[in-house]
Amino acid sequence: MNYLVSLEKAIDYIEQHLNEEIVSEDIAKAAGYSLYHLTRIFTATIGEPIGSYIQKRRLSDACKMLLHSDKRVLDIAI
Repeated sequence: MNYLVSLEKAIDYIEQHLNEEIVSEDIAKAAGYSLYHLTRIFTATIGEPIGSYIQKRRLSDACKMLLHSDKRVLDIAI
């Protein structure tokens, strides 16, 4: 099976909904797998759980906003 295509779909879904509440089941549906199976292949391939990946991506975006915008820290945190 080609897991990379499914993982790419999962990551695309995460990127498109990064500023929203993300439900793991929705990511699995976008990738075409059950949540259990997606969790296993995501962790094995990416090297971290889905929730951890999402958290790091959000932190990365917040850092970029802190560096390249005039927004207050509180506004970015919210």
